[in-house]
Amino acid sequence: MKIAEIARGYNPEKGGIGKHIYLFTEKLKKRHNINIYSNINYDDRTIKVKEIFTIPISLLFQLLKSDKEIYHVHGYQTFYPLITVIAAKIKKRKIIFTPHFHPFGKKPLFLRRIFDNIVGKYVFKNVDLVIAITAYEKELLIKQFKIKNKKIIIIPNALDPIYIKTKKNIDKEKTFKIKNNIKKGYNILYVGRYSKHKNLERLIHIFDNLNKKIKKINLLIIGSGNKKEEKYLLDLISNTKNNNIKLIGNVNKEDLITAYDISDIFVLPSSYEAFGIVLIEAMSRKCAVIASNVGGIPHILGYGKYGLLINTTEDISKNIKRLLKNKTLMNYYKNKSLKRALEFNIDNCSEKLEKILNETLI
Repeated sequence: MKIAEIARGYNPEKGGIGKHIYLFTEKLKKRHNINIYSNINYDDRTIKVKEIFTIPISLLFQLLKSDKEIYHVHGYQTFYPLITVIAAKIKKRKIIFTPHFHPFGKKPLFLRRIFDNIVGKYVFKNVDLVIAITAYEKELLIKQFKIKNKKIIIIPNALDPIYIKTKKNIDKEKTFKIKNNIKKGYNILYVGRYSKHKNLERLIHIFDNLNKKIKKINLLIIGSGNKKEEKYLLDLISNTKNNNIKLIGNVNKEDLITAYDISDIFVLPSSYEAFGIVLIEAMSRKCAVIASNVGGIPHILGYGKYGLLINTTEDISKNIKRLLKNKTLMNYYKNKSLKRALEFNIDNCSEKLEKILNETLI
């Protein structure tokens, strides 16, 4: 099968969509001819798409010239799905859409409303199949875009097998702590972008106040952002004069696994998340999880069965204290989180996707 995977900003090292595509294509590449069309030239399988003001001007011509039999496009809030639909109509190709969809706040911006009503509705109407990554996302799409239930199937994001296969390494943990000047005590970890909707500013303030009452706790922040976002966080941390807050920045996968291993609690206080792959990564390394009760997060945490859900950022402090004071509860969630993470097996998820691709092509 000749497959075109299409997504803006494809980078497995930054962002959930990139990780999603990478894991599935790695699993399927031995049996199928796959290329990834993106504005980022990540590897030798990527075909670079030229853009003007985020519009993929070259994508249409690249798809028309290609011999790909099926188009699989990712990411809702870009023009890549629209261009892919146009190409599919001209070439008479089948098209699958994985939107990784979430609403933009409670009251969408005016431009987002226009995008939803014109571009969004057109794309969803003209694709052959929609893949939702959670049941929550499926319900959201049916409600907002009036998509027929049978047109949407659920295939969750998968866990990279390396997070299960890699064994704990005490020497690497010591080196990581020394390198980042991490003091003895409990470690609370955040992994993700520095975007405003991740609520890092609130997390830093909450931790700073908590650290004045509870000693020997550290906040580790791993991720990336633009220079403006990074400077803002550095200035914010500097103003707290709290040496237990560490902005570590972006790290390789090996160091990320080490960071999970030295951490007791993983916190994701986002305003919205379609899924949150970092959650299952943290859970696979036996971190107790505290995360926002939004988007696909409740589904991943079993609506509180596998981790603690928060409705306000202030709940973070309450739940951190709760776990630190009750080691039995913390260990309970650590063990539960590992079992849950194993359910997001790449073998099962990729087999389901491959079956869907074959059925769609027929």
